[in-house]
Amino acid sequence: MKPKHQSILKIFKFHSQHLINTSNEHKGITYTRKTSFSNFSFKSELGNATAIQILKSEKLKEHITKTPALLICVEGEVIFENENGIKETLLSGDFVNIEPMVKHWVVGTIESQLILIK
Repeated sequence: MKPKHQSILKIFKFHSQHLINTSNEHKGITYTRKTSFSNFSFKSELGNATAIQILKSEKLKEHITKTPALLICVEGEVIFENENGIKETLLSGDFVNIEPMVKHWVVGTIESQLILIK
């Protein structure tokens, strides 16, 4: 069962919009933009977060993370799957924990905004 966290969702929507309109460096945090899937990320000594936009029917290809991660669907609908047979549909406010060293991928059912926290 995936709980809805509306207050967290509002915070991440704000930060996602803030990242889009931010220069490359602000208060010691480095922001980067990746062209694939419209990714925006920031890093600090405590970890990093990446805002990801996945278009309808697009796939974030199979990959592995070396550290535990949390994927939050801010807006839209995506399907998260991993090599262990986990298949989760994430709607706005839903999240999934991503295990390290497990191959996983995400498909956009509709245009969607996600936040990945590591």
